[in-house]
Amino acid sequence: MNIVIDSSILVSSFGLDKFTPQANIFIEKLIKNTDYIIIIPTLVIAETITVVSRIVPKPDLLEIQRYLNLFQTVGLDTNFIDEMTDFFSSNSSLLKTSDLVIALTAKLHSATLITWDAQLLSQNICRVTSPENFLCQK
Repeated sequence: MNIVIDSSILVSSFGLDKFTPQANIFIEKLIKNTDYIIIIPTLVIAETITVVSRIVPKPDLLEIQRYLNLFQTVGLDTNFIDEMTDFFSSNSSLLKTSDLVIALTAKLHSATLITWDAQLLSQNICRVTSPENFLCQK
């Protein structure tokens, strides 16, 4: 099963907020289950590094980048832009561009998007759920 993890989960994992323990437990469970292929869009890596650099005192950003690069990463390329163009030929979306890219990445990889972001949870482009709901379904 393909899983796309949103930056809301990763920022909490590397950050110092009330969701940090939940995020770490969730990611640990995903990693231990070999049935899951974890896909992280490079846009999510960029968002995570940017936000963590703002909220965590002296974060080891290079270590965070190395860790995230251990997962299957997917970048924006001309094939993705072609797919996005095809999507817009018969659909519309009010999501901000970064959220749309993340949702389309999940759709194109037949993946479930895992997020805490309310806008992403309410979209209908791809399968989406929260970490708590995902773990309850398994």
